[in-house]
Amino acid sequence: MTKVTVKLNSRTYPIVISHRMVEKELSDLLKKYSGKATRLFVVIDAKVYKLYAEVLDSTLSRCKQDVHIIRLKAGERAKGSRTLNRLYTFLLENEVSRSDFLLAIGGGVITDLSGYTSATILRGISWGAVPTTLLGVVDASIGGKTGINHAKGKNLIGAFWQPTFVYCNELFLSSLPPRQILAGLGEIVKYAGLCGGKMIEQLAQLQTSPTKEQLPLMRSLIVESVQYKADIVSKDEREGKLRMWLNLGHTFGHGIERSLSYGKLLHG
Repeated sequence: MTKVTVKLNSRTYPIVISHRMVEKELSDLLKKYSGKATRLFVVIDAKVYKLYAEVLDSTLSRCKQDVHIIRLKAGERAKGSRTLNRLYTFLLENEVSRSDFLLAIGGGVITDLSGYTSATILRGISWGAVPTTLLGVVDASIGGKTGINHAKGKNLIGAFWQPTFVYCNELFLSSLPPRQILAGLGEIVKYAGLCGGKMIEQLAQLQTSPTKEQLPLMRSLIVESVQYKADIVSKDEREGKLRMWLNLGHTFGHGIERSLSYGKLLHG
């Protein structure tokens, strides 16, 4: 297990990167950060739940809260006002309070949507993120940028709302198709371009479909990417200047995604 810290004074939080027991590690994090909540609301990608229902049900059963789960069909086209209103309704019908906790399990669409929901429902409740895509692990789940898309552009509606923890486990990455791995590697290429040196050398050794023998190399690249972003966010939470470096390539990328209609290309 590796722990990287986003240092933001009272909003400081850990990013835990692991390839061990999901049930114990995630339930321990939930007990620590949501233990006082009466209700635990879980927003999860329906595909992820189908693949890992047993593991996730076992994890949530260890929590003492009243657990409410909503499964969403994810994808960039779901990252809009219609799904957002569906989440608001889900929370309000189950009598959400400001002391409750929301857990997001899925890729960047799920964490962005859930984070923005958390930021705006009742003017803000606590939340945690469990990214299940490589792109989500190294980018979307870190830094508190939450939001939804608009017809005029991507991520134009949102808020800075930091999670209380981020938990990344290799188990969820093991079932990703090659296209999703490549999308995540696209973001790691960005970090390598910003960091230079050793990271570029490591990336050059990695095959587009990493073998079991290359898992340690992939883990190293993930940790370095997460550490780099955490350091930047710790210095410039609201993108006043330094954090803009992390947008390298995004202006063109977002324009291309929008022009082709959201969902045809993966963000990475």
